[in-house]
Amino acid sequence: MIDMNFINSCGAQIVRFSECNLGAKISKELINSLGLNVSDKLMPSCLVDQMQEVQKYDAIKILTRMLYKDLAYDHAGDATELACNDFAVNWLEEKTESGVKYYTNGNWQQFWSEGQGGWSPLTNATFDGGIIAVHALFSRSLWFEAED
Repeated sequence: MIDMNFINSCGAQIVRFSECNLGAKISKELINSLGLNVSDKLMPSCLVDQMQEVQKYDAIKILTRMLYKDLAYDHAGDATELACNDFAVNWLEEKTESGVKYYTNGNWQQFWSEGQGGWSPLTNATFDGGIIAVHALFSRSLWFEAED
């Protein structure tokens, strides 16, 4: 169960959770549940090609930072960075089956450390990013949006 009081104490402006037990791919249903853009040129079958696979350790770092500070202004909420890290670890470890692959839509470490690096927006928000986890039995995501 997601603790929405905790989520509301984080720095993130908009947080979307989604899970589908369709597995093996990022499905159209998962994309629609997140409110992501699905156009003729951005269909779920090619979405993985537009995103980059990251290791679980990097997925934890990305989720922690996106929970802790908003994407637009880099402002923290009331939650501590450690609490955000714990939430990210717990969310990722709820489904720890072997073979889970993690995807994100940008080079976030470079963006945060150097102020440059790009991402492929998947929503109509000014900034968006997160992690999509894909396994043979499920796909799930934790996605963030921010407006400036």
